[in-house]
Amino acid sequence: MEGFIFFNPDDYLKFDKCFLKFKKEVPFAGKTSNIIQYITKIIINRPNDITFRFNYGFCQKYNYFFEDNFELLKDFFYKVIERDPNWDYDGKELESLCTINPPFLKQYLNELINSEKNIRSSTWT
Repeated sequence: MEGFIFFNPDDYLKFDKCFLKFKKEVPFAGKTSNIIQYITKIIINRPNDITFRFNYGFCQKYNYFFEDNFELLKDFFYKVIERDPNWDYDGKELESLCTINPPFLKQYLNELINSEKNIRSSTWT
């Protein structure tokens, strides 16, 4: 494994005004509307051989940064759960996503059911 990244958004909030000012010149800024979205996007798009850790409670504490970009927060959630299935050990992160977008719970449960079916079917073949 290469690298270790611990992302604490509080450390980057001071750069948000600068990011917004120069956003057009920032590579890969795309649909991000603040520095937290931008850095989150960069980190979750890194290869799986690079280790990163996000704060527990990330979605709870920083979800308001993603109100205009729920897809990125959802991608973040899936990526972190994929890498560390116990990351949302108390379900508070999932609850936070469902607060922003209530239909997400149904979508998430359907994906879990389908992935479980795929695991079972590949185990028995």
